[in-house]
Amino acid sequence: MIYFAREGKGDLYKLPPRKEPPTNNWRDELGLECDLSAPLWASYIMELSFVLVNEQSLSLQTLGTIISKQFPLLAYNCLLKEVSSFKLHKQTKAVELTCQYEVLDPMQVWQRFGQVEGEVPKMPFQKVALNGIDLGAMGVGVVDFYDSFLMPEKPKELRWLSESSFISGRKLSKSTDLYTKSQEVQVQCVIPYSREEQLTTPLSLLARELQKAGKQTLNDRTCYYKEMTECKLTRSRFYFTLYFQII
Repeated sequence: MIYFAREGKGDLYKLPPRKEPPTNNWRDELGLECDLSAPLWASYIMELSFVLVNEQSLSLQTLGTIISKQFPLLAYNCLLKEVSSFKLHKQTKAVELTCQYEVLDPMQVWQRFGQVEGEVPKMPFQKVALNGIDLGAMGVGVVDFYDSFLMPEKPKELRWLSESSFISGRKLSKSTDLYTKSQEVQVQCVIPYSREEQLTTPLSLLARELQKAGKQTLNDRTCYYKEMTECKLTRSRFYFTLYFQII
């Protein structure tokens, strides 16, 4: 028998990151000018831990199945990058190993959630609207919300940059955004469930909004989706963090 261990299964529900789109940040304009008409998705690494028990599963054939390009327990094709941990428990005759896989075709991840729809319970968390739709209405609860735009307007090092640029003869508009690239929003989310199949509907609705071409909105601010990180699957909760670039 092969079991998932150490909550590593959460990465199976990880949505792919978005490739950085071509951008312009001219000093005479506000914010970023992005081409979002054709979104591209990047490959990503997921880490999974397994426990193999009983003498039969300790065979080289079984280990070879895990350490291979296509592992049947995974939802999509992937390439083994590294075996980062390998432990043999002699008393229990079990093997515990952790592997890092690269998901080669991110669209396989979207397809897993793209066609599933159904009723989802509304979540009583912070109200965050993606493209005008409350995440709670999708069954995605917002645990924490961080907007880097709310940081101090001119940190010391940015004031120095502005003054040195002025002295050197390069005029900077007062509206010039010197830290546009760092303006992002982090949304820490949770999806509760009683059966693992119940994850597919909220993720389907979320994936449908995140993969839309063109500009998106988050609480009426123009942005685009960057990546999902910190995926953690417990017995009744799926935790993850979404990153958005403000434009």
